[in-house]
Amino acid sequence: MIKSESVFLGRSGRVFGPFTQNELDELSSKGRLSEYHWIWDWKTMAWKSIEAPPPAPTEAQGTSSGGTGTHWELVEVIGFDSSRLVRGKLKWITETGCTLRSQQKEDGPLFPIHGSIKLNLYDPHQLTGVTVSVKLKDVSYEDNHWNYYTKWNGIPLLKKIL
Repeated sequence: MIKSESVFLGRSGRVFGPFTQNELDELSSKGRLSEYHWIWDWKTMAWKSIEAPPPAPTEAQGTSSGGTGTHWELVEVIGFDSSRLVRGKLKWITETGCTLRSQQKEDGPLFPIHGSIKLNLYDPHQLTGVTVSVKLKDVSYEDNHWNYYTKWNGIPLLKKIL
């Protein structure tokens, strides 16, 4: 039987543990705790992110990625599968995925949640582009735009995307 004081960590869909407090302290002191992304919360019976999210970006920060020179708000995006496509812009990009804010005017989303699509990302200022595979995590409609929340199929090197 698993004790509620047992500590479990998660990464890449796998569970690790249980860990003792001494083992957690050792992982932390060696800088290895950051190798894990999740910790099991016995109170809520759900996984919690180990790392607190960063503060909301400000207008002054923009949405450029560290050092690449790419301003993500300028990147042109085409999301597509075998029979449909939608144009848009990146609303958000992280190491785990991105949000495609579509220019689509249809009544409903074009792509099913949990389906896989490809994103063609093109930077018109640097004249570079790449196509990446993503899985749809969720879809929402706000401000007359469909937002497709995605997760990378295999984490791309963000500095090499564009």
